[in-house]
Amino acid sequence: MARQQMQDKINNLLSYVSRTLGEDANLVHARIEAIRTEQEFEEMIKKIYVIISGYRSVKDAEKFMQIFNG
Repeated sequence: MARQQMQDKINNLLSYVSRTLGEDANLVHARIEAIRTEQEFEEMIKKIYVIISGYRSVKDAEKFMQIFNG
C-alpha cells in the first residue's frame, strides 16, 4: 500500500477514534500514529473494536468495523 494511502487510513482512524472516545482517545493516539503496515493497521482495528464495544456498545463497535474493516 502506498505511503499516502496508509497515512490517509491512519488519519481517518484517528479522527473516528477522537469523535467516538473523546478525551480517552488520547490513550490510543500514539499507538495509531505508530502504524506503518497494513498488518499493524488491521491489528489495531481489532483492538479498537474491543475498546469501543466496552466503552460504548457492541452496536457502535460493529459500525466501526463496517467502516474500517470493509
